[in-house]
Amino acid sequence: MQPSIKNSKFIIIALVSIALIFLLHFTGIIRPVENLIVTILKPAQTAAFNISFKVKNFYQQVSENRDLQAENDQLKLELNQLLIDKSKLILLEEENVFLQKQLDFSATLDHDLVSGRVIGLDRNESSRLIIIDKGKKNKVFDGYPVVVDDGYIIGKVYKAYDKHSIVKLINDHSSQLAITILNTAKTIGIAQGEFGLGVKIDLIPQNEKIDLDDIVITSGLEDNIPRGLVVGTVEEIFGADEEIFKQASIKLPIDFDKIIYISVIIPHVEEN
Repeated sequence: MQPSIKNSKFIIIALVSIALIFLLHFTGIIRPVENLIVTILKPAQTAAFNISFKVKNFYQQVSENRDLQAENDQLKLELNQLLIDKSKLILLEEENVFLQKQLDFSATLDHDLVSGRVIGLDRNESSRLIIIDKGKKNKVFDGYPVVVDDGYIIGKVYKAYDKHSIVKLINDHSSQLAITILNTAKTIGIAQGEFGLGVKIDLIPQNEKIDLDDIVITSGLEDNIPRGLVVGTVEEIFGADEEIFKQASIKLPIDFDKIIYISVIIPHVEEN
């Protein structure tokens, strides 16, 4: 029973003490002591508050940075997708423009057209070749003319394989193309490549008058090459008056380094 009595006395004393402290507080008797205690503890309270505030701000900043990073990552993904979609749209528009031109051009021909793409280049100091994605399975064979846009000839099929072909461009050093100049004399000749630098016409009779900007077309004197495909225009004329022949360089209307889409003209083969 002794421990119980001691506990009861302790509780009574504690209650009385608490009541006395409240009484003294409300009467203001111990206010100087309270003020002293507050003054002593204020720096510690301020430091504790500042620390808790900084910790809170730190975690809040970390959380906001995570949200911003996630938002930036999402925006980057959306921007990348927009760039991809835009590039696809541009390519689709280019292809549609090309196909429309080929459709208009094919209406003027008594031949079929097979449209394709350039899938490779084979160029060195002396040759100018491209690789296209059409071959024998598409009725494309050696010697067939390759054109772009509204009928500008850029070369001939050099070697046809089953699913692709190598095309020799008209500015290749070994390229030859039968042409006609649309001047008064309707001068005919052979256009030859100049190591990728351009195309020239040799052996033009001195007495046949040609002028700058005269249009040069295919003459139709070669197998499988129809007459009237545009090669270019006369850019410069060489040769003294006392010489038998003169030469001319041709200004090409196409930048061969930027060709993407092409068409191969398929001649009609007569069946026996």
